[in-house]
Amino acid sequence: GDSLWAKDGESFISIRWLGHNGEARGVNLYRMQGQQLLEIATATRARYREGEWQLSGVTRTHFSEEGVSVEQSDSFSWPSRLAPEMINLASMKPENLSVWELRGLIDYLQENGLASQRYEVAMWIRIFAPLSTAGMVLLALPFVFGSLRMVGVGARVMMGAMIGIVFYLVNNVFARMGLLYDIPPMISAVTPALLVFTFWFIMMRRVR
Repeated sequence: GDSLWAKDGESFISIRWLGHNGEARGVNLYRMQGQQLLEIATATRARYREGEWQLSGVTRTHFSEEGVSVEQSDSFSWPSRLAPEMINLASMKPENLSVWELRGLIDYLQENGLASQRYEVAMWIRIFAPLSTAGMVLLALPFVFGSLRMVGVGARVMMGAMIGIVFYLVNNVFARMGLLYDIPPMISAVTPALLVFTFWFIMMRRVR
């Protein structure tokens, strides 16, 4: 399968396989200085312990003005805050992460100068989810007490399902628009919920 990629400061790491116990296999470490590649360390396996990656079966290739040199070593330690949990989170879809996981991942991305807006939007959508749910419940009231109360149950269920689908689509559209037009993540996440409350307010006025 595809390797997992992550960045820590000016270093990059790719991992072919990563276990839940912090063990990794097929590890490639790229140490950079600005735009210059200083070293590539290739390891058959590695394990993360006490704030560092401990690589085993290592081949280190050094790049300098004098040329390229290669050395073999049984082990090599790379101090890093990039824990396996963070690498796993970065490989998952934002929609599948909790608010706290998203917050930690956003901090990591921002500290390393990486784009975090996609995860920020997902975090704010999670935070405003109860507000959106409340809005959808309130939106059902006009159908119970309004002009549609005499309509058949099937028709009302269909209308409710259509509203839910429309809200889902609007939510996704605003999330993508936020990323495309660089809209603040909180604004793009809360706008669909505000539209629901506005629509509910208009319908309740009509009921009265």
